[in-house]
Amino acid sequence: MKTFKRLYGFFTALILALSVYVPALADGGFTSTPTGKIVISVIIGLLIALIPMWLMYGKMKTVRRNNRAASYVRENSLNVVQQNDIYLYKNVTRTPRPKDNKN
Repeated sequence: MKTFKRLYGFFTALILALSVYVPALADGGFTSTPTGKIVISVIIGLLIALIPMWLMYGKMKTVRRNNRAASYVRENSLNVVQQNDIYLYKNVTRTPRPKDNKN
């Protein structure tokens, strides 16, 4: 309810500000044209779509970041029996051994 009141106050202030800066809104001339009706319909549609989006976004705050993996693994649920290193690339650097020159 608190969000709805803030949203209502925001849009009321927006309409008042627009009616001051756009004289056609105050006279009702903009809404009588087909383009004006389309623009108003699109704005109303976007506003209606934003309300459920904000509600769903408010419910997504249950996940927190955890830097340690210990809380993700249950105790005694993972048993590692073999370890292998798998390399995707091979980079070999060869340096010759110095030879003993005994003459």
